[in-house]
Amino acid sequence: MGSDRYFSNDDNSIRAALGRMVQESYQEANCNLNKAYDLVRHKMELDRRLDAFDKDRLKDKLVQTGKNGAYLDLSDPYLRPGGSKRPFER
Repeated sequence: MGSDRYFSNDDNSIRAALGRMVQESYQEANCNLNKAYDLVRHKMELDRRLDAFDKDRLKDKLVQTGKNGAYLDLSDPYLRPGGSKRPFER
């Protein structure tokens, strides 16, 4: 498995890297979730694999999926700059 799990460009690797960013930021923020997601937002700016995504929308989706235990779908067009929400999505 090695480093490919976190550094590849496929969706599973990006999800794993985002999960790791959330965990590390949560620890760095001393368990303050609001501050942790701000740190995640900063870390997303540094990761070139996420250039195709709207960082604020991606951060909001991370918060939403984290609270609900949902699956982060990176193919969601809303996560792209200027993308629209899918029909019937809240």
